[in-house]
Amino acid sequence: FPSHDSGSKQINIGFEKLQRNVSIRMMSVEGRVLFTQRINGTVQNHAVMVDKLNQGIYLLEINSDEGKKTIPVIKQ
Repeated sequence: FPSHDSGSKQINIGFEKLQRNVSIRMMSVEGRVLFTQRINGTVQNHAVMVDKLNQGIYLLEINSDEGKKTIPVIKQ
């Protein structure tokens, strides 16, 4: 689903099939929303830029036709 190199500037999200109305939230581990993205239309791949985030652990929440997933992200 997402692929991420902890030293990278982006997280690549890939879906098995085309998705509609995808929403993405990046949160601190305390649950504070740092940013949100809404992708209107259809998408199969998307890059989330994380270059402005400080080092730390974050939670990436992805809502799509496939459901809702929350994935931990480590930014080094």
